[in-house]
Amino acid sequence: MKNILKSILPDDYKQKGLTLVEVAIVLVILGLLIGLGASLIGPLTKRAKINETKENLSGNIEAITSWSAGNKRLPKFYPNFNGDCNSYRDDFRCVIRSRNDSWGKQFYYVVDNELVQSPSGTEHRICDRRTTKITVRVFQDANNYQDIANVAFIIISSGENYNNQTFGTQQINNSTTIQIPYPDAPNIDNYSVDFNRPEPYDDIVKWITLDELRIKVGCQGAQLKILNNELPYGYVGSQYNATVYAEGGVPFTSGGRYQWCREGSLPSGLNANPSTTSTDCANYTNWGQSDSLTITGTPNAFGTYNLKFYSKDSEGNLASRAFVLTINPSSAGTGCASYRVWNQTGGTFDFRINSCLTVANGSEITTSEQLIAGGSISRYNSTHANCPPGQLLQTLTYSQAQAADTNGNCQVNFTTSGFTDR
Repeated sequence: MKNILKSILPDDYKQKGLTLVEVAIVLVILGLLIGLGASLIGPLTKRAKINETKENLSGNIEAITSWSAGNKRLPKFYPNFNGDCNSYRDDFRCVIRSRNDSWGKQFYYVVDNELVQSPSGTEHRICDRRTTKITVRVFQDANNYQDIANVAFIIISSGENYNNQTFGTQQINNSTTIQIPYPDAPNIDNYSVDFNRPEPYDDIVKWITLDELRIKVGCQGAQLKILNNELPYGYVGSQYNATVYAEGGVPFTSGGRYQWCREGSLPSGLNANPSTTSTDCANYTNWGQSDSLTITGTPNAFGTYNLKFYSKDSEGNLASRAFVLTINPSSAGTGCASYRVWNQTGGTFDFRINSCLTVANGSEITTSEQLIAGGSISRYNSTHANCPPGQLLQTLTYSQAQAADTNGNCQVNFTTSGFTDR
């Protein structure tokens, strides 16, 4: 320091020592330099820990996807985990590379519970799925955000404040949107179980979508899916045709591209090809095989029918889709396979379709058997039980019901003068 000062001081100062004022100035300068350096240590250390945590998060994601490729599912989270990975080999904390972030707190894991269930047979909990229950909502500022759907899992670091501010449920069973506030957003605490301490948001969060996960675990081909969004509606007594299509996956090379299974009963008069049905198609093995599934026939009953179709490729990948098939009553004047009939005669009477029954005014006559083509309903005097032949008052036929059913809903009223539309 002295040599430096000599080089910049006038010659008459070079033969002299430093005065107290000059020494004080030098000390002030040195203090400022040391203080500036010390003030940078905190931010640089924080930045280093953030970068280290992000690298650990990426490493943990890679570890999870590698594990999942061999197990056909994601690791679980066990609330009662005691650190023994021999007993909890499939626990998230036994799969990842780093359990703690750079501040020493354990990483937090959020996952769709459907993706952690053990597969059965050829089922693949990841490759067989098209959607998940998790949506991530990422805020750019207080008012603007972007939704990222079908997220498979999320890993969270609590950040420098040691407070997880993001979410509270580890395994998701219902559709859930998880909010990721912008950095330093004020007064955030979406997981009050941790500290219940709203403060500026500093969590570090990474996630993987289902599509990204499928690629990482090596699901073959484009994802298998059923293409139809709905089934066409039909009419009683009219020919019905519908085809259910699938694409993607790894199709069979012979005998039809896919295998098919159906849950739910078709309307009477309709048939499916392949005709395989089960109450649990996912665990049923003897499926029919074809390029597509067709539904044909002539329905003879109206109503709505809940159906679920499954398609399977040669690798055992599954796709499924639920439908509601609506069969409407026949168009007005074209007749119905059967009619429902109500007593609107102004009193209680005995009626016979195939068997005799007593029906009060305003009640349905056809509760156990309906009026069909070629059939009739006879009305008897209400003062004589059991429909005695000598008390027959009136007989109304199927053709009369057909003529009265002007709105085509296959429902009519029995009155003293005949049928009226209902």
